[in-house]
Amino acid sequence: MKHYFIFLLLFCLTLVGCSSSKNNQDIYTYNKMKVVEIRCTNDDVSYFYGTGCLIEENGTILTNKHVVLQDDLTPYSIIEIRFVQQNEFQAASFLDSCENDDMALILINTETNRYKCFTLFRNQQVVGMEVFTIANSNGNGLEFHKGMITSTNKMVEIENEVKRYYTSDININPGCSGAPVFNDKGELLGLMTMRYRSSGEIILDSSYYLSIESFLNWKNI
Repeated sequence: MKHYFIFLLLFCLTLVGCSSSKNNQDIYTYNKMKVVEIRCTNDDVSYFYGTGCLIEENGTILTNKHVVLQDDLTPYSIIEIRFVQQNEFQAASFLDSCENDDMALILINTETNRYKCFTLFRNQQVVGMEVFTIANSNGNGLEFHKGMITSTNKMVEIENEVKRYYTSDININPGCSGAPVFNDKGELLGLMTMRYRSSGEIILDSSYYLSIESFLNWKNI
């Protein structure tokens, strides 16, 4: 009986593992077309990379201000986006930026109005909640990661102003700025924005993101 029980236990654990893996794949597949790589340049030589997430069917993309603006002031002369299945980049235009937070909007230059887009999360985010991201890590294409919320009240001083950030235990790299933080329902919780350094060293297993609440306040939604 003991051997039989152990076999059943291992069999159940195997099934659970397969189910979890399949679920993660479903989450990625369901949300991958809501995310784009972003690259910006002024001279077609030096490129700067980031990530963006679609929030409207007409191709409106939410990203970080520092991804598409030079010194948070002037848009790059060339802003382009690319979906996960595409080989070529396509043009996008700068729309707007938030004065108080690191957020900006761009628009895909197309007449298509049928893009998949995130719905906005409007409930309370809590520590321990499972979250996901799809991000353009190091400008090498979109990657899928999962983790959990580790704090909902990190106060960070930037340029003599204290801002509130949420944190997760997802590692991010250059190019991940503007990536969506979302739940298993495909609801947008926020934007990956920065990493933390201590004595010049990057702290791993920690990423800072702006809550979608900041966007809702910006646009008075």
